Amino acid sequence: MKEGLLVLLCCSCVSFSRSQLICFTNPSLEGTSAPAQLPPGWTTCFSTGSPGDTQPGQWSITQPASNGNTYVSLLCFGENPGGYREGFHQQLSSPLVAGQNYSFTVDLAHSNIYQSVPPNGCYSSLAVYGGNSPCAVTQVLWTSGPFLHTNWQQYTVSFTPTGNWNYITFAPYYINQCGTTTSDYINLLIDNISCIQPQSGASYTPVTCNGSCDGTLTFFPTTGTPPYTYNWVPGNFTTQNVSNICAGTYTCTVTDANGNTVTDIVTVPQPPILNGTTSGNNLNCFGAGNGSANIVASGGVPSYTYSWNTGATTSFINNLQAGTYTCVVTDANGCTITRTVTITSPPSFIASSSPDTGICTGSVTLFVSTTPGTYSYSWAPASGNSSTLTVSPTATTTYTVYVSNMSSCTQTETITVSVSPAPPVPSVTYQNGILTCLSPGYMYQWFLNGNPIPGATQQTYTPLVNGTYYVTITDSMGGCSAMSFPGTVYDIAGLSEPDNIYYSSVYPNPGSGIFNLDFYCTGPVRIRIVNVLGEIVYEEKTEDNTGKVNRKLDISANAKGIYYLQLLSEKGTATHKIKLN
Repeated sequence: MKEGLLVLLCCSCVSFSRSQLICFTNPSLEGTSAPAQLPPGWTTCFSTGSPGDTQPGQWSITQPASNGNTYVSLLCFGENPGGYREGFHQQLSSPLVAGQNYSFTVDLAHSNIYQSVPPNGCYSSLAVYGGNSPCAVTQVLWTSGPFLHTNWQQYTVSFTPTGNWNYITFAPYYINQCGTTTSDYINLLIDNISCIQPQSGASYTPVTCNGSCDGTLTFFPTTGTPPYTYNWVPGNFTTQNVSNICAGTYTCTVTDANGNTVTDIVTVPQPPILNGTTSGNNLNCFGAGNGSANIVASGGVPSYTYSWNTGATTSFINNLQAGTYTCVVTDANGCTITRTVTITSPPSFIASSSPDTGICTGSVTLFVSTTPGTYSYSWAPASGNSSTLTVSPTATTTYTVYVSNMSSCTQTETITVSVSPAPPVPSVTYQNGILTCLSPGYMYQWFLNGNPIPGATQQTYTPLVNGTYYVTITDSMGGCSAMSFPGTVYDIAGLSEPDNIYYSSVYPNPGSGIFNLDFYCTGPVRIRIVNVLGEIVYEEKTEDNTGKVNRKLDISANAKGIYYLQLLSEKGTATHKIKLN
């Protein structure tokens, strides 16, 4: 009876055969104590000048081995991977299987031989890496965390590879600065590495993106008699490997060929929802191009990459015009979200100035007009703070007006005032009954007694009546004019003027004391200037001339006021009223 019960009990037991271990060559690190030399079976990594040391007995390290006679010391200073690190690796006898759970043990101790930071200097820390090439650090399989114990302690290294790795690498692992500089030493001792043991049970690969269903489930039996049958719930999946799994908790029941069963529960996780918080700065002025947009990614699996529709690949972009900007955020798992930022612009305003203009002398008023609103104005090089400005340039000048609205947005307009030189004062001759302007190349207008003579627009004019004549000349390019000094014609037939003086002109009039006198005559002429009391203040007599006579008359020593210039001949007198300023 007892025997039958024993049979039943054994039939219900799980008596699976153990799966194959993965063992290292020379796991006890046995060799000859020597500096910069590793035990047989192990190959150096990282250090360009020195591998680890086979201990004890080197660099004052005397710690006995935890197993056998020798072990290895590894050194690191500075951040990894950029700092100095000693490490070693070995190719495995069979590759690790992605998704399978594994474990092995290793003995570790801390050494403070190189340390300067009290009480025990920097921490020690070990990392175990997996990859498919010598010294590869493709996956950090396990880290010990910092430790300071100087006696040997055994650590269990448990890990699940993400790839079918063929190499295992051991090296110190920099976590953070432990002293006052990043060159503080990390010095650890390592010994007695066990075989790698596959672990029985369900394993998974997580869902890549929140809400997706791309996870996997795998059950690794390490006991029992094949073949095995599988039942996963929920889902009622019946294969060892299940794909396209959503996040959640799953139970797998495995039955071997003898009807023995084992059950495991596994939870397939998913990362947090990938999110992006956006912000933007709008343009302060229309068309300014100083907008910016920013996105802060969170959730998912860091780190993140960014792709804007502008081509930018940073989280912050600037120098933007108004518009809508789209950013695709991608996390480390390839999950993406799309966010948009709309940048706005204040309305534009229009400022338009008066056209470029030209002047000869004097002033001109410039102006600028705007769309309705409140504005401030600033002119240069002249000063002014209104929409109009009156200027009197003496040379061609470009004026700039800065128009600013209430948001300090500014538009600039320019106006060029071209200054053309005035023509020289023209001279006029009177010969053979014809008045001639001696300044060629201008437009002409003749005047009689202050009134324009219709049609008298040539360089010469033949007077029809006695009187005072002058001509204005105008530059056809700039429109600048000059006027001749008036002259009096006396010799038109039938008139009572002295016929031996037939033309005279005095200028400038008014004058400051010196007057120019031009006249045409036949015979001698007496020149006399009298004041309003009839007193003679100047007198001279010309010779018996025929033709043009020119004199400079200086009465500057006399009092200011009205005087009369008389030209006296045998046949009469011609008189000019002059004013002394």
